[in-house]
Amino acid sequence: IPTDCSSLKNKPKLFFIQACRGSKDDIPCSVAKRTDHDLEDAIPHQADLLISQSTVEEHKSWLNHHKGSWYIQTLCDVLEEHKDQDLLHVLTIVGNRVAANFEANNEKGQTVKQMPSFTSTLRKLFYFPTS
Repeated sequence: IPTDCSSLKNKPKLFFIQACRGSKDDIPCSVAKRTDHDLEDAIPHQADLLISQSTVEEHKSWLNHHKGSWYIQTLCDVLEEHKDQDLLHVLTIVGNRVAANFEANNEKGQTVKQMPSFTSTLRKLFYFPTS
């Protein structure tokens, strides 16, 4: 992220990335306020940034050849269903649904799963505008 972009200061920068982050398959396991105005303009360069990725580091990202990406399809569905919720809440639901509702078989015939991830330095809750 450039550090000399004053036009982006105090604005959320959101990135949604649908891509493999490595070659590993995810084989599932079994499971039983500050008020000091002098500091108001001094914010870290990495503030107000959110990066949401379709899978965790070093793992594959999967898709359905008829319906598309598990992550993007779920993200779109959840954004539509929960348009009144903040983005972090939405992304938590997306992660839960992708992890719970999708699986495939890899080239070895093993069942594989996918776990989206996100990192956030947002300083406020973010809501997409509704029409």
